[in-house]
Amino acid sequence: MLSISLLGTINYLDRANPEQPKKVILGHNKLITAIAYDNATDKIYTADFGGYIIEWDTPTGNNKTFSGTAHTNQIQKMKVVNGKLITVALDDTIKITSLETKEYGEGIALGSQPNYVDAVGEYIVVSAVGTIVILKGADIINKHAVNFTPLSVAISPDGTEVAVGGKDNKIYVFDHNDGKLNQKRVLEGHRGEVTCIQYSPDGAYIGSGDSNREILVWKGDNKVISGWVFHSARIQDICWAPDSQHIVSGSVDSNLYVWNVANPESRIAIKLANIGGVRGVAFVNNNTVLSAGQDCCVKSWALNY
Repeated sequence: MLSISLLGTINYLDRANPEQPKKVILGHNKLITAIAYDNATDKIYTADFGGYIIEWDTPTGNNKTFSGTAHTNQIQKMKVVNGKLITVALDDTIKITSLETKEYGEGIALGSQPNYVDAVGEYIVVSAVGTIVILKGADIINKHAVNFTPLSVAISPDGTEVAVGGKDNKIYVFDHNDGKLNQKRVLEGHRGEVTCIQYSPDGAYIGSGDSNREILVWKGDNKVISGWVFHSARIQDICWAPDSQHIVSGSVDSNLYVWNVANPESRIAIKLANIGGVRGVAFVNNNTVLSAGQDCCVKSWALNY
């Protein structure tokens, strides 16, 4: 016998053992707002509008949830690094959760509402209203005030640089040294708010997406690729492939595009990937991409370049 709960779980009930379900399958019943992939364990993490997080085993689809006190509001972004899941939410906190125990970490107050997070090594960077927050481990070591509205943030793979996407259509690039930020350049070229940003895994490029449907690729001070404007609405998320040559983008238009830095005219379109809008994307490997969004589903797509 099967039962379905309001939380979105499917329970396999065994008449011979009524004390506990034979199997429980978890799922989201609210729109998915964030996704992260852990290549060390081949696990996927998804979070929804209510702050509910699920861990998925990529080969089997089996899943688990977390224990303890969750975020009390929508999770904006999350990142896996060094066996920990880092999440920021509209409850104005960041949580650093061990993926071994799967018990939510204590909420760390940020002092303003966050919208994006990235991490490398022991450093975590958060873009929030009026400030860039930097943590070392679980300690806030700097709240760097800015005179623009940050919407997205990324830290380079070697941890020496932080790039911040602004509501003013600009990207602000800072030198980073143990929590201290020193602005060194401003990248201009976007015609909309910079909604998402990420360094390529080899650190050679910055990819950025905006509210005006365009993706740009930067190398140092230079814009090396423009004109990727095939989405028909705001870009919600981007992610680099491990090869640092391909980028996937997801948009309010419900579509995915996979772009090729070596061949900018080439692209793969996955239409209506998540009906209602794609909220998060991630690469599993160079040939497999994940998407999640308004339809409460996480999907895996095989790519054929």
